[in-house]
Amino acid sequence: MGRKTHGWRPQAGIRCTECADGELDRLTKFGQVIVFHLSTMLAGGPAQSTRDRVQQLNIVTYERLNAYAKNNRHSRLSMDKEVFLKMYLDNFVFHYRSRAMHALAAIGGERAEQALAKALETVTHPRLKAQLQSLLEQVRSN
Repeated sequence: MGRKTHGWRPQAGIRCTECADGELDRLTKFGQVIVFHLSTMLAGGPAQSTRDRVQQLNIVTYERLNAYAKNNRHSRLSMDKEVFLKMYLDNFVFHYRSRAMHALAAIGGERAEQALAKALETVTHPRLKAQLQSLLEQVRSN
């Protein structure tokens, strides 16, 4: 277990937008030390405070898009505010949990496998469930 995670928050590797700058590598380099944190992230998704911050940003984005659309008839929003906010928050939660499960699979080991198997029992989102099944098979075959 010897590696320490002083001053580094695993959420930084989970909240990436494009995830093309080595975020997965930064998560997995801690190995088994970070499995508990990733398991918690997978099981519960982002903390409520994080969801609230993301939702506030989504509100600002919606309001800006709506203001733009009022002056540009070809840029109308195709959904109302509630649908927009739900869709973008759900998308954020989906990707957050997906990145946690990919990091767990990349780390591997018994504890990561247990976390993935436990999540498979409770996840209801069809795409997350399919990803979990595939990643769990991958971990079990290694």
